[in-house]
Amino acid sequence: MSTYPRQQMNSHYRLLLTFVLTFVLILCSVKFSDAQDSVSVDSTFDQGLQLYKNAKYQEAGQVFAKLKSPESLLFAGKSFFAAGDYLQAQSYLAKVPSDSLPSINLEARYTAALVAFQLNQYDQVLQILNKIRQDDRTSNSLRQSASSFYQSTLSYLTLDQRKDVFLSISEPRIRLDIMESLVGQVDFATLQSLYNQFTAYLPDSSKAPLQTSRLESALKDSADYAFKYPSPSQDLEVPKGISYDIGVALPLFKPETAEFKVTRGLYNGILFAAEEFNQRHAERKVFIRHRNTTHQIKKADAVFNRMVWSHPLDAVIGPLFSESAHSMAKLAEQYGIPLVTPLANSDTLNLHNPYVFQVNPTFSIRGRKMARYAVKNLGLDTMAVIAQKNALGYESAFAFRDQAERLGAKISYFFVEDFASKAYDLSNYTKYFTADQELRDSLNIQQVDAIYAPFTGQAAQTLIDLLMTDLEAANSNAVILGSAEWGAFEMQQKRIRNFDMYYPEADPLTADTSQYRQFDQAYENRFGSSPTKFSYIGYDSAQLLLKALDRIGNPSLLKKSLRDMPQHNGLTGPIHFRGHQINQEIDIYKIKNKP
Repeated sequence: MSTYPRQQMNSHYRLLLTFVLTFVLILCSVKFSDAQDSVSVDSTFDQGLQLYKNAKYQEAGQVFAKLKSPESLLFAGKSFFAAGDYLQAQSYLAKVPSDSLPSINLEARYTAALVAFQLNQYDQVLQILNKIRQDDRTSNSLRQSASSFYQSTLSYLTLDQRKDVFLSISEPRIRLDIMESLVGQVDFATLQSLYNQFTAYLPDSSKAPLQTSRLESALKDSADYAFKYPSPSQDLEVPKGISYDIGVALPLFKPETAEFKVTRGLYNGILFAAEEFNQRHAERKVFIRHRNTTHQIKKADAVFNRMVWSHPLDAVIGPLFSESAHSMAKLAEQYGIPLVTPLANSDTLNLHNPYVFQVNPTFSIRGRKMARYAVKNLGLDTMAVIAQKNALGYESAFAFRDQAERLGAKISYFFVEDFASKAYDLSNYTKYFTADQELRDSLNIQQVDAIYAPFTGQAAQTLIDLLMTDLEAANSNAVILGSAEWGAFEMQQKRIRNFDMYYPEADPLTADTSQYRQFDQAYENRFGSSPTKFSYIGYDSAQLLLKALDRIGNPSLLKKSLRDMPQHNGLTGPIHFRGHQINQEIDIYKIKNKP
């Protein structure tokens, strides 16, 4: 045997051995890498799970979103749902594969129903839950939860919402359930009419189950139906686990500015009310969605649009200024979202707009209230009006005159002038208020019992002082009816002794009440600073809104609920719309000597 072939064969063995060793090393390397990846994935999932357990839902969702397993997608959806990020939640839940483990797939579908509910997609809610109930793989506990949620959703919807769902769903079983949910909530004639409409759509093969349905039984006898349901109930059931989304439209200011304290106080008060609501309700939550309205009024529309298209808002609190509120009011009506304004007092803000609610009574309301008090309570019948043109009290002046004349009083003099252009010289007007009989006769002046002077703004103090000085010089004994500024400024004691002076104001709680003390302490513990009057206003506005939501459950009824709500006694005073959309609660106070 030659040596060459042996050497060649050894060479092949060495090559083969090298290949085998290399393959083994590669295989081991791959397995080690896979093991590392597996450990890394498990570690990341555990990290997300820990964040989820600690209620850090947004962070948890971002961690789960990096993974691709069905369970990770499920928990990404659950996390974003818990954080109130419904569109993100819906996106990840839709990615859970249909062939994943039944426990994962069914839970993803149930969570998707919860998400759809928050997005007001009630047809999807009922279709998803109905399929879960019929799925053989569904556990008894999940089937029970799905059935309960299904029935709660039906009972939660208004008649109009049930109509919309009915028209968007073709499944006879769900349509029948919608019809049956109306038993006892509408009168017999309405139910009969809807039933006939319903059966007209059904093929003959689908009509068999109706023979034993609750609906068929209820429609057998109109007298029996009237006896069982003498007054159809409109009470709606609120499903467990739902949340409300409240938009807050307030501008951001730098901390060194005076406006910063206003917006911070309002926002903290709103947030505090929401946190109180969440503490009281284990199965319902409120999310606050803040947007910076900026200081540019022209951008108010864009801000409102972004708010609405980012979240399915149930209501909006804000904005800070009446000018911005005018822009937002139009959009509130178009979107059908109630707008609650804490400070805005423009009289044209909610003109013909059923979606704007003003917590701060307008100046027209204040003027009318003062006129009624003057005529009805004080018995005054001859009065004069003096007001600054282009100031807020301008509206009060006209409202006062109209209301007083309607009640039979006479307005002898009506002066609405630009006093600033006259260097605030009131003498040409106050001469008509003199007590000098000879002067009255010579100038043919009519005596007045009272003077309504709704001075407002920066010039209010100056105008009040000048008016009172002239009245003192003229020895006038007229009753003075003023604006809120009359009660806010320090009045000389001799003027309080010599004149009867009245001003309109909400009736706040006295500062020494336990309600104030409890609020102040809890607020300071929460925010590290004492509340301001704007904190009280924000708190009262949010409390009013949340109390209305608590009362009716379904935000689609919020507009009517706010108008018809009983009086809400807030920290800043009572709020009562009395069937209107402007707070009607203003009381009249007499300026008295300081103790």
